[in-house]
Amino acid sequence: MSSSIKTALWGFVVASVVVQAFVWLATSTTQGSAYEGSEVTVSDSELGVAHPSSADKPTLLASSALAETGLPVAPAITMSLYTVKAGDTLSTIWQKIGGQKGGLESLIKALNGVGITAKNLRVGETLKYTKSDSGDIAEIHKPLSAPDSVIVKKDPELGYSALINQPKVILKERPVVGKIERSLSEAALALDVPYEVIDAYVDLFSGRVEFRRDLQPGDEFTIIYNEKRLESGELIGPGDIQAASLMINGEMMAAVRHQGSDGTWRYFDELGESLAKTFLRYPVSFSRISSVFSSSRFHPVLKKRRAHNGVDFAAPTGTPVRAVADGVVTLAGWAGGGGRTIKLTHGSRYATAYLHLSQINPKVKKGVRVKRGEIIGKVGASGLATGPHLHFSFYDRGIYVDPLSTKLPRMDEGPGAKISKENLAAALLKLKQFHFEEPPALSAQIDITTSQS
Repeated sequence: MSSSIKTALWGFVVASVVVQAFVWLATSTTQGSAYEGSEVTVSDSELGVAHPSSADKPTLLASSALAETGLPVAPAITMSLYTVKAGDTLSTIWQKIGGQKGGLESLIKALNGVGITAKNLRVGETLKYTKSDSGDIAEIHKPLSAPDSVIVKKDPELGYSALINQPKVILKERPVVGKIERSLSEAALALDVPYEVIDAYVDLFSGRVEFRRDLQPGDEFTIIYNEKRLESGELIGPGDIQAASLMINGEMMAAVRHQGSDGTWRYFDELGESLAKTFLRYPVSFSRISSVFSSSRFHPVLKKRRAHNGVDFAAPTGTPVRAVADGVVTLAGWAGGGGRTIKLTHGSRYATAYLHLSQINPKVKKGVRVKRGEIIGKVGASGLATGPHLHFSFYDRGIYVDPLSTKLPRMDEGPGAKISKENLAAALLKLKQFHFEEPPALSAQIDITTSQS
């Protein structure tokens, strides 16, 4: 075979190989794009964790590509922080963070457009903001009720505009079972139960239990409450207690949340009786009792023994004081040694008094009706008091009674305050399983937008 023919054949073979290589490369590239566009999941026998592919991270890929080409990469946006202080206004904050003249009016107009005013500023909250290259405020984030926030952005031509950011919140049920050794608070806090939940739990049972006196080592409690979380799993805070129980000397008391026929959510005890109108035993949440009720004691100011008709709850000045039941205000003002005082009547038989307040809620005036749990004033040391505390008195037909030991009454409710036997039985069975048997399966997480918290 001549050399020219050999050369031609060899060239044909090389060309064929090259063409096949291009076809294979094109096919591989197409398959790779489809693969990267899906999600890669490691099997349960490995890690059991879903790993999104690199195609799910376009920002990182783009940054890497830019870096490889030598082109500049935009830096990550850094938010500056400002903590609102007492006396701050939108105007003073605007000056402190370096807002340009003329921009404040546009900012206020944008905030007003979504229902936000200067009154919505809260001392201690943190504002986040960014600045443009020219030094003007480009964006501001203001927190609202968690996890919501208001976001204000500036358009070079249109000025500032605002929108309310409302991330989806998921409710996830969390059961807690504990045994009391020293106190309920200590046992619950050790299980990472938030203060708000412990406080609500105490209120559910305080009509039947005096927590300082009645609990013994070995008593058990169960709290099933909702946690509010973002879709990312981030915890926002606690929701409502769905069911709870307290086991004392082998006897279980319960509280079950249920929506009545009138649309109102209430708690019911193990007998199906509503707890919504039961008097609260403690007018101050989480306060330490500094002086137990007695018929007489040595008064620290007057330096003599005198009747001490009530209970002193020690608490920092400014601690909220709440009405222990629905009632009508008969006194809201100064009352001699009692200092700033509020007195309430609860029907024709019962009455309560709240002494030594630092403040009285401006809405609380003689003749006004107040609701159970409504904040009526704040702890102080007005009148004859050596330090901040609330003196709380309870009256039955005009006679002083010990608010920590008396059987607390329940006020009448409407026909909607009912729970079906089936719903009550199911809830009680679930609680009993936590105490006596294997814990039951928990309900699936739900979207807060379609359910009560």
